[in-house]
Amino acid sequence: RKKRMVIFDMNNTLIQTFDLLEYLGSQVGVLEQMKSIRAHYGEKNFISSITERVALLKGVSTKLLNGIEGHIKFTK
Repeated sequence: RKKRMVIFDMNNTLIQTFDLLEYLGSQVGVLEQMKSIRAHYGEKNFISSITERVALLKGVSTKLLNGIEGHIKFTK
């Protein structure tokens, strides 16, 4: 079966201390909601938490990703 998308937590795995979801959330005005969901991370499993955070970006233009590479530092 052909895979179309892979989603995983990149923070401190592929990139250095940069929460991409929170950055995107700050650009569209949902940062505080994202932080609230993350703050309850211990009470929720990862899938539930990431699903809720990504859902806050539903409908946002992919143009928001333009230039994001300038904010990302890859781990060595």
